[in-house]
Amino acid sequence: MIPPTELRIGNLVYEEGDQLTEIINGWQMDEGMELFPVPLTEEILLKCGFEKLGIEDDDIFYRILIKFPWGGHVILHCNFGDPNEEFSLWSYPYIKSLHQLQNLYFALKGEELTIKQDA
Repeated sequence: MIPPTELRIGNLVYEEGDQLTEIINGWQMDEGMELFPVPLTEEILLKCGFEKLGIEDDDIFYRILIKFPWGGHVILHCNFGDPNEEFSLWSYPYIKSLHQLQNLYFALKGEELTIKQDA
């Protein structure tokens, strides 16, 4: 479950198991409602603009370049190895779900992370 304090407008989460929900302005969490994270997958990373770099020692590497309007940039890296493990960004704490990635991106860039629907 996701603590409500982790959520912000624009986050995508699962509601009641598998219904994808976007937190919008005015949205209210009903009593007893449970929200669950959307785990990072290769498909989601690619839809978020990550590029697949390649494979090394059975790990698949991805990255995204975030450019700041005032100049400078930051590069987020992610790798995935064992199919039984989850994706996670190389940061602390590990970013393992879409809403966490959305929040980090917004904190760094000051704008929403674009998630392509057709990628």
